[in-house]
Amino acid sequence: KGWSDCVYHNHEIEVKGDVAIAMGVYYFTCATTGEKSKVEYTFGYQRCDDGKVRIFLHHSSVPFQAAPQPALVSSSAAVTREDVIAVQEAWAGAIKRISQVYKDKGDYVKA
Repeated sequence: KGWSDCVYHNHEIEVKGDVAIAMGVYYFTCATTGEKSKVEYTFGYQRCDDGKVRIFLHHSSVPFQAAPQPALVSSSAAVTREDVIAVQEAWAGAIKRISQVYKDKGDYVKA
C-alpha cells in the first residue's frame, strides 16, 4: 500500500545543545485508500560530527482506543505477581506466533 503523506504536529520540542527531543502526533495517509492513521511519537535528534542532524531515538505507537464495555473486574481488584507473569507469557507467546506467521509469509496482521 504505502503512504502518500506524513504530517507532523509537534506538541513540544525541547532543545539542549546538540540534542533535541520532539513529541507529538503525526498522520500517515494511505496511498491507496486515502485513510489517515494517527500515530504518537517521540524522536531524539542529534547533530553528528559531519554536521548533519540525525534521529538517534525513535518511538511511535498508534493510540489505544478501547471499545466501550462494562468493567469485567472491579477497579479495586489487586493485581498479583502471578497476574503480571501470566500476561507477560501470553504477550511473549503472541509475539512468537506473529513472528512465525510472518516468517511463513502469512497474514501476520490478522495473526
